[in-house]
Amino acid sequence: MASALRSFLRKRSTALIASPHRHHQQPLLIRNLSTEAAADSHSSFAQRLRDLPKLLPGTQIKPDASKLIGRTPLVFLNQVTEGCGAYIAAKQEMFQPTSSVKDRMAQKFPSLMSLQIYVALQQTTLIEPTSGNMGISMAFMAAMKGYKMVLTMPSYTSMERRVCMRAFGAELILTDPTKGMGGTVKKAYDLLESTPDAFMLQQFSNPANTKIHFETTGPEIWEDTLGQVDIFVMGIGSGGTVSGVGQYLKSQNPNVKIYGVEPAESNILNGGKPGEEKLMFVH
Repeated sequence: MASALRSFLRKRSTALIASPHRHHQQPLLIRNLSTEAAADSHSSFAQRLRDLPKLLPGTQIKPDASKLIGRTPLVFLNQVTEGCGAYIAAKQEMFQPTSSVKDRMAQKFPSLMSLQIYVALQQTTLIEPTSGNMGISMAFMAAMKGYKMVLTMPSYTSMERRVCMRAFGAELILTDPTKGMGGTVKKAYDLLESTPDAFMLQQFSNPANTKIHFETTGPEIWEDTLGQVDIFVMGIGSGGTVSGVGQYLKSQNPNVKIYGVEPAESNILNGGKPGEEKLMFVH
């Protein structure tokens, strides 16, 4: 550990160099960021940044922000649940890098594809329909991996979401709010057909969306509560989280009750029509 740290610090050492033509001036202070030739300085410094965990073995430094995804804590809600007759805990998915449970799906999407597709994505357009949170998470991962990201989203979604997606470099296409998510998904498929070398993860129909929560979110809840779960409540967007967590909890205890919640203005699963949502970040 100590020798690795010394090696890293030597590469960032500071040197004093005097100009041969200005004998009476103070020496120039130059920070040597690389021991390589000047032409290779940028590439060698970038490579050292990538190798930093190797240069400092045993540290707890994450190699990139995606490694922060998962293992979010549960916290009891005390003041707002007084007198309700139950202990209510909330899983703090806001601790994910983009403050959303959707980071779990976005983190896994490269592993869902073949190596050939994964490599091709460096020159491919990634297209995804979203109600907001998944789009932010996908834009985040695309920015890290260097993919081109195009997102379709209903125009009623908040300005904050749009700003976040564009800040990560994604192209955003807004769709007719009266057509709900169905119109957003259709627009994404239209783009998929008309865009050369495009790829879509499709969170709304991809079974991996449910599987990821069966393998991660569900077990985390079960382990952190020591199996003392009677009811699980979750907002429904794509349905992946409530389905995956619900399946896992039911596999551990068939008596656990699962409740999905959707906005009254867009009460699709109960036979209603798609519509504008007044409350953002419910799902």
